[in-house]
Amino acid sequence: MDNIGTSLLNACFVNRIKVGNGNSLHLGIFNQPFYAFIMSGDKTIESRFSINKCSPYGKAKKNDIVFIKETGKSICSYSIVSDVKYYSKEEKNLDLELLKANYSKEICAIDNNFWQDRINKNYASLLWITEPKTIIPFSIEKRDKRGWIDYKLQFPKTLILISGKIGSGKTYWADKIAKEFKCNRNSFSDYLKLCCIQAGLEINRENLQKIGQWVILNDFENFMNYTVLNNFNSKSDCLVIDGLRHVECIDYYNTIIKNVIHINLNPSESFRKVNIANRDGCYNSNFDNKDVENNFNELNKTADYIINEFTDEKSLFSFINNIKSCNNQLSLF
Repeated sequence: MDNIGTSLLNACFVNRIKVGNGNSLHLGIFNQPFYAFIMSGDKTIESRFSINKCSPYGKAKKNDIVFIKETGKSICSYSIVSDVKYYSKEEKNLDLELLKANYSKEICAIDNNFWQDRINKNYASLLWITEPKTIIPFSIEKRDKRGWIDYKLQFPKTLILISGKIGSGKTYWADKIAKEFKCNRNSFSDYLKLCCIQAGLEINRENLQKIGQWVILNDFENFMNYTVLNNFNSKSDCLVIDGLRHVECIDYYNTIIKNVIHINLNPSESFRKVNIANRDGCYNSNFDNKDVENNFNELNKTADYIINEFTDEKSLFSFINNIKSCNNQLSLF
């Protein structure tokens, strides 16, 4: 997954910025004095000109979210796109004199050099933006010179959910499936870890289980959406998520995603206990007594495919392919 995109999506949930399927997140890098102009509210239109057709041209739309970053500093604010207009020499509607006459004040084009420097540009993007809102500052690792980056939030067409008790091999099989289908792999624990950080709690299994129970009751929709929307730059229409613990999650995803496949891991108890001992140094039966682990029997009944230690991965991959192919054919009619 893209680290910058994930950081921007994390910031949305931490700051309770509403996002959903079809929205895009944008990161705009601003030099002075334009950063100061936009933060003061004097600059209400962000303009980007380019020789080639590059972001944000054709990528930004109304209600998208733009995170605002001054060059070399942390991200500490965001704005909502209220309108967009695109111009190009290709479409024969790029008239710099007309743009200068109509929008110089809103763009904060402070002198004639602003327009003179853009005479040879072929594309122009104008984004009307709301007054910036302050958020909890966060930093990103950005090694390129791009001044604008886009991240589209979009549900996958096929969602593969992995469930199973502790030590059953969820991570192993999720990685296997993601590699086979060349898709991203997420975990339900990603959002729970974010919640732990927000609450100032140590990230450990016990706290993740407690937070998970609270989230199911109090923050369910955000939890569900975050996990599937955090799928940036994937060239596949599939997404694998491991750590499924509640049937309610399957029911929810069936309402928003075309094709949901539930794979349940059910190896022998001896196999599972050896796995836990190898991983943690010993087997601790206390984790099996948690209420969340008791959901396993219910999940087992709802599974589309059950895996044990003897499962042939080719049979599993064939099963997934058949479901994907069947649904793709049905979607043509």
